[in-house]
Amino acid sequence: MAEFDGAGAFGPVLQLRVPWTATQTVDGVQQFFRSFSSWMALEPDTRTTLLGEVGALVDHTFGGAVERPFLTAVYSAQRR
Repeated sequence: MAEFDGAGAFGPVLQLRVPWTATQTVDGVQQFFRSFSSWMALEPDTRTTLLGEVGALVDHTFGGAVERPFLTAVYSAQRR
């Protein structure tokens, strides 16, 4: 917000915080991990084994789904 104010090109800055939760099943969590480059770089057999272990963790520890809390910050200012 200080950058908006300091630029002198915008009116008052409005801020909105939106909390939300995403629920991911075993498949969703595994897809999430697959998207990381460090997981993509693993040997295929190692990646498959680890993803299976992640899936088992989600099943046995979290009942088959993980709740992931997020907070989205939205800033809005009218240009002068």
